[in-house]
Amino acid sequence: MQANFFETFCLRLAAGLALALLALPGSSINPRFHRIQFVIVLGLAAAAATLAWNNAGDLYFLGVGVAAGACLVGSFFWTVRLNLAAGGAALAVVVGLLLALASLHGLEGSPRGSASGLVAVLSTLDDLSAAAVLGLSTTAMLVGHWYLIAPTMSIDPLKRLILWLALALAVRMLMSGGQLAVITAASTVFDQLAWLWIGLRWGVGFLGAGLLCWMAWQTARIRSTQSATGILYVVTIFCFFGELTDQLLSEHLHTLTAGG
Repeated sequence: MQANFFETFCLRLAAGLALALLALPGSSINPRFHRIQFVIVLGLAAAAATLAWNNAGDLYFLGVGVAAGACLVGSFFWTVRLNLAAGGAALAVVVGLLLALASLHGLEGSPRGSASGLVAVLSTLDDLSAAAVLGLSTTAMLVGHWYLIAPTMSIDPLKRLILWLALALAVRMLMSGGQLAVITAASTVFDQLAWLWIGLRWGVGFLGAGLLCWMAWQTARIRSTQSATGILYVVTIFCFFGELTDQLLSEHLHTLTAGG
């Protein structure tokens, strides 16, 4: 259970970090940032594979393995400064989608691993929306740090990431609200633990993160990059907490619906 929990989180974060590079063309930031990002994704993919080593199918490791290879290529790609926007974007998409494939063919015995048809599609969309929130919040925070060594860099990359993060949070909120509406329509009775997870998930992961995201946008507009980075630290923590709580909530709601 613990391996499944942290494996899913690592995989979502890795996919999100890869896809977040689509918001950062090579001309907008030093190529070293892309190289470091690919190395981080590689480490997270390796951690996910290690956690799932004893209870995942072949397709899972095919997706993670090819994604890890693409990360190595991507790291070399930016190390030698082959600053080709199309190539960098293609590598980011390859990594993100392969990690999503791995998540679709997840751990045996889990709801994700046994899903099929429409349920599998919805599960993959859930993974991708969670990955977007995790990856964009973390990347925005890391880009904020980049202004310490490149103070004259354009503020556009940071503002773009914050806007994308706000959109991802809105989509994620709609999906979570729809999930709760469907479960409520099925006459599922929420217990105390379910209400606790719902309160934390929405209060911290959505409302808190959304308010702080707006604050980060306002500080970025006046180019107060250090203040924006500090706020994005908290945004990242709130997004992490919200998505981890969402995993606990999803597992608990699955237990309630199965028991009902």
